[in-house]
Amino acid sequence: MPEGEVIAAPLLDLFATAQVGAHLPFAPATVGLAARSRAIAVNAQLADHVSRLDTAALDAPVEAWGQSVRRAVLGILAHNSYHTAEIITVRHMQGWWLAET
Repeated sequence: MPEGEVIAAPLLDLFATAQVGAHLPFAPATVGLAARSRAIAVNAQLADHVSRLDTAALDAPVEAWGQSVRRAVLGILAHNSYHTAEIITVRHMQGWWLAET
């Protein structure tokens, strides 16, 4: 990815909009750009799938997890939010954030 190229910022993009090399001490490609893209895609697929579920489907049990689909989805959201906050906190502590934040 060329210096100064803008990275798009989908809703769940942990890096937000950034210019490679401009505000980050490393290029995102060196820290798992493919994994980041995959995480964004999987979360978008999950959101799309969940948005199509009706109340009965959300209340259906997930036997393997011992809870309803609704609670499983809420657990996934809480888990992802927790780790997103960890990443943001570490980036702020290290000064690895956008200049305008």
